[in-house]
Amino acid sequence: MIEIIILILRILMVVILYGFITWIFIIIWKSFKGTDRVRSELLEVTLNINQNNVITKRTFRRLQITIGRDQNCDLQLDDHTVSANHCQLYFDKQRWWVTDNGSTNGTLVNGTKIKSPLVLTSGDKLYCGVYEIELIY
Repeated sequence: MIEIIILILRILMVVILYGFITWIFIIIWKSFKGTDRVRSELLEVTLNINQNNVITKRTFRRLQITIGRDQNCDLQLDDHTVSANHCQLYFDKQRWWVTDNGSTNGTLVNGTKIKSPLVLTSGDKLYCGVYEIELIY
């Protein structure tokens, strides 16, 4: 009789162990799928760049966009009023943000100079030197 109880307990322990291992794999799988979901929800952003009433459109689909005069910037603005690494747009917590990178003339959003990272909404206008950049997403 005791042998049967021990056998049942062993089988129960094996079932619990396999259930636990399966649960761990499911959690890991969902975390990987969650990463893909965040990437698929990454908003595509279009920047309408206006300089002297000449509008150029650039579309980006990445987590961050650097804006400045330097040739290594994602969006290069060729004017002496723009700093080499003027500002940065980045996607975090399902929203687009902007931060000034210590530019000489500052970065303005809808006409107001920013002092800390700021959440952007579609239609907001950034001002980097003589450039007006409208965000559309």
